[in-house]
Amino acid sequence: MIALILSCRQRLLTAEADRDKLRAAVLQAQAQADELIAALKGLAADRDAARAAAADARSEADRLQTALAKRPPPAAAPAPPPAQVLPNVKRFDCHCEMVLYRDILKANHARCSFHTFSSLCRRQ
Repeated sequence: MIALILSCRQRLLTAEADRDKLRAAVLQAQAQADELIAALKGLAADRDAARAAAADARSEADRLQTALAKRPPPAAAPAPPPAQVLPNVKRFDCHCEMVLYRDILKANHARCSFHTFSSLCRRQ
């Protein structure tokens, strides 16, 4: 019978030791769970901040796109003159040269008429 009591006492001590080990494991798991919950709260705050930043960036992009859409397009390069305009330009240049020559001669007190230079221009 003493053996039975000793056996029961041994099992009780073993059960109490197992209980203490389980209690320590539960406390450790609870501490880890608290750490994970704190990390999740931090991640949720980071997510909310990222969402707010993305919304700000999206609204700024929309504002810039609207501003660009309202701007007039840049001026296109001037088109080259059509072929029929070029002879008129050459005639105008010749006329300007004649007026310039006439004014130079007037400045030098030379006696020359516009018609004289006109005939000189036709010879060239």
